[in-house]
Amino acid sequence: MAGLTVSQISEFSIIIITLGVRVGHVTNEILSFMTVIALITIAGSSYLIIYANKIYPHISKYLTSFEKKGRKVDEHKYHEKENYDILLFGCSHIGHDLIESFRKINKSFLVIDHNPETVIKLAKSGIDCRYSDAGDHELLDELNLPQVGMVISTISDPEINLILIKKIRESNEKAIIIVVSHQIDEAMELYANGASYVLMPHFLGGHHTSTMIEENGLNFDKFLEEKISHINYLKHRKSGLFLYNICLS
Repeated sequence: MAGLTVSQISEFSIIIITLGVRVGHVTNEILSFMTVIALITIAGSSYLIIYANKIYPHISKYLTSFEKKGRKVDEHKYHEKENYDILLFGCSHIGHDLIESFRKINKSFLVIDHNPETVIKLAKSGIDCRYSDAGDHELLDELNLPQVGMVISTISDPEINLILIKKIRESNEKAIIIVVSHQIDEAMELYANGASYVLMPHFLGGHHTSTMIEENGLNFDKFLEEKISHINYLKHRKSGLFLYNICLS
């Protein structure tokens, strides 16, 4: 997939060939041939890059011969179990709150994140995690998706979430799948493809505020309590003690 970004011949190649024609090192036929290749590869690579996540699953099995056997140097796998009740893709601001909820309901969980620094912090806190991307089909094949009870993706990329949903639904119809979206049309498409719930942060914030207004009305003291509670929560998150407290629990 990384190779797709450099699969095209650049316009600089045509400039070099043109210079070669001028000094008589190559013929005009070579220039024409290279121009055709440039047009095909530049146009083709654009679509290959855009639809890489859809194309790759169909050809990945033919590329295994190029893979080095054994543990990958960038694997960063910090867990021993193979089966988990919950899989969390992306430990963003939403993810940190979810981890605490997983502990409260006493369910085993695995965090998968593409930020190596986040993964190392989670590992130091005693949380089962691994470095990878939600769109990595090899990773999805390794995970025991048929046995998982819940999968949550805090990633807002609709293409990645669609890949994740379809892959899970191929082997697990009963898993609860929660994903994130910022657009109504995207959310409806995710629901149509099998999402159990689509979290929309912008609408959720408005809903939460409207609920506070309905419950507290114009009561100044009630909103002061909400303010104090929110400030304490923000301080708690900023202090960096959140994961440490989870580890101690």
